[in-house]
Amino acid sequence: MSITIFETLPNEILIEIFDYIKQHEIMYLFFNQNRRFNYLLSNYYANDIDLRYTSYKIFNYYCCSIIPLIASTIRSLKLGYEHCSTEQLYLFSKHLVAFDNLKYLHLYCRQEQDLELYLKFVKNLYCLTITIDDHISLSNQMTRCLFNKINFLLEECSIRNGVFSLKNHQYLSICFLQILTIELEFYSHLLILFDFIPHIKRLNIKLKWFDFNVYSIINYDYKTIHMKIRHLSNLKLHFNQVLLSNGYNLIVLLIRHIVSLQHLSLSISYLSNYSVINGQCMEIDLLSPLSNLIEFNFYFRFSYNNQQNNSIISSFRNDYWLLKRKQKIISYTDRYENDFYLYSLSFVFDDIDCISNGIFNYKANDDDDYDDDCIFQSYSTISSATPYAYDLFWSLHDDILRMFKNIKCLKFYLNSCRLANKASSLVLANVNTIICHYLQPNQQLFEEHFSHMLPNVYILKIDDVSIRHVVDEQSFLDIRNTYFFKHITELHMNGLIIDDSNEKTDYILVFLRYFSNIKIIKLQFVIKMHIQLIQSILDLLISNKRCLLSFIQFYSLHNN
Repeated sequence: MSITIFETLPNEILIEIFDYIKQHEIMYLFFNQNRRFNYLLSNYYANDIDLRYTSYKIFNYYCCSIIPLIASTIRSLKLGYEHCSTEQLYLFSKHLVAFDNLKYLHLYCRQEQDLELYLKFVKNLYCLTITIDDHISLSNQMTRCLFNKINFLLEECSIRNGVFSLKNHQYLSICFLQILTIELEFYSHLLILFDFIPHIKRLNIKLKWFDFNVYSIINYDYKTIHMKIRHLSNLKLHFNQVLLSNGYNLIVLLIRHIVSLQHLSLSISYLSNYSVINGQCMEIDLLSPLSNLIEFNFYFRFSYNNQQNNSIISSFRNDYWLLKRKQKIISYTDRYENDFYLYSLSFVFDDIDCISNGIFNYKANDDDDYDDDCIFQSYSTISSATPYAYDLFWSLHDDILRMFKNIKCLKFYLNSCRLANKASSLVLANVNTIICHYLQPNQQLFEEHFSHMLPNVYILKIDDVSIRHVVDEQSFLDIRNTYFFKHITELHMNGLIIDDSNEKTDYILVFLRYFSNIKIIKLQFVIKMHIQLIQSILDLLISNKRCLLSFIQFYSLHNN
């Protein structure tokens, strides 16, 4: 009987075998075995390196033994992720080599300082993607690095959770970006930005504030916009709030002069002057000058006014919206009639929570009645929501929770974690993450609410106040037997307040004993970390006979 040695298999068979192995493990297992394997792996698996979810052992081996040998062949590199951003970026930076052919760089970091050593790669890139863990303002250095004529190869850039300021725009230069996703501090900075992105084709912009000093934006020469960004065909524009009385009119003035647009999405999370919203005016003032427009989506939220709001939806019941655009427009109020919502379907915005407070007084421009299935499917883009965000002391009703069929993350605050109906048959199968702040728990919360209604939750993010309340509640004597705690595999304990005058840490250890299947744990301290507490936590977790722990992270907000 003949015996086949693995190394003698033809390349085609080896590649078939490798298809069953995670890509980062292929290089770890077979690279540096022999020249043939090195040649094969360098040609097929060294172009795209993704080290985001590797163990420390594999990651360190890559840095020391693999990356230095294949750096010249790497075209795409992905580093950092939610649980291990700073650590990966720092370790990798100690082994930085020349990446002559690197064209695609994807980084996840906790703070801007983590990026400093990697900014020198930008001038060689085609595509740069940066995701920052916390929402922060970026420095002028980062701005100058991005908007620089040296980056003549950079065509696509996406910076998420970082806010740019273009106040010092005199230090910037024209870049060659064609696709850009960023957040700017002020609306006036968008007008400045147009001077530096003449080749832009797709622009996704968030604006944190609308300027109160309106001199520069009122006197801006809007007629020249189409010459500055003549290639722009896809614009997604989001405003956190527009409080200026003529703010919306200035936005319309801007958009109507970008005549090259084919796809337009406009969202305003809060608009103070609702009287400017009208279907006929939107058709004539905003859309009619855009002769190339194919797709248009919008979202507006403003204060509720019964008489005015009823007339708004009627203005969209005409041939232009129903026959020409064939677009469904809906409007409704929240449960408390605080706010009024108006937007087009299908819902294309992924970072807007428009359903947390329920849907009441529903109306549509096609006169269709409220259809649960249709509405639920419309919100498939929304990833997280906060039930009763405007009245955190109300208990939850099924008619509110039913809105979250497609939501993956639910945020709970204060007393909102009380069910109005003790026996609920509602199941939200898509929710996998719960975030708790200032929780006021009870036995029903875990046994009926979290356990039965949210059966697939495996990530819990909870703050210090909520942890103390859970531990102090006498009714939780049998909490460790609760279904919910048994199924949590990833635990984030945030905002832990332990200083020199507060050494009582037993509540943290008590809380950790409720969990028996933790694989990932992340502890965030507000002031500083306590070595003795960390040692006690490690002893507790490791003492579990069924210890499944694969990743643990401790860090302080003031000292990473």
